[in-house]
Amino acid sequence: MANFLMDGKLLKKFVEDDRRWAEFINERFAKFDRNHTGKLTHSDLEPAIAGVGKAMGLPPMGNDPETDHIYTELFNEFAPGGEGVTKEKFSIVMRDMLLGLGDGLEREPVVISLVNGSELERWAQGSEFEIEAVAAFGTLDSDMSGKVKAGAIKNAMKRVSVNQGMPP
Repeated sequence: MANFLMDGKLLKKFVEDDRRWAEFINERFAKFDRNHTGKLTHSDLEPAIAGVGKAMGLPPMGNDPETDHIYTELFNEFAPGGEGVTKEKFSIVMRDMLLGLGDGLEREPVVISLVNGSELERWAQGSEFEIEAVAAFGTLDSDMSGKVKAGAIKNAMKRVSVNQGMPP
C-alpha cells in the first residue's frame, strides 16, 4: 500500500508557477469553450463546476436540492449575473479556488492510501472483514429476515461520502 501526503505545498507551487499555470488555464479554457467564442457560458462551465463539486464530495448537480445552491454559488463566482466568462476571469477564479484549497490542505493535510487489488483481496479474506461484513449486514437487515432489500443498499450508498473515506 502506498501512502501520499497532500499538504497543499505542491498545489500552491503549481498555481504560483506562471508558465505552468498559463498552460493549465489555456488548456482548460480551450476544452470548456466548445463554441470557440472566447467566453464560457453556463453550459460550458458545467463540467468544471461538476468537477469542483465532485472534489468537494457533493452529489451530482440536480440530485440534491440541499446542495444545488452550492453549485449555483460556484456558477455565480465565475459569472455573476450570468455573463460569459473570459479566460482572464476564469484564471482568477480558478487561482483563488486552488490557493484556498492549498491553504486548507496546509491546515489539515490529507493522507491518501492507494490499495491495489491483491491488498484489497487480502483484506477481504482476513478475519476483520468478516466482522465488518456481519455488522454491516445486520444494520441493513432491518426486519431481521436474513435478506437485505435493494432499497436498503441504495439508501446506504447515498450516505457514503468522502467523510466516510470514499473517493470523490
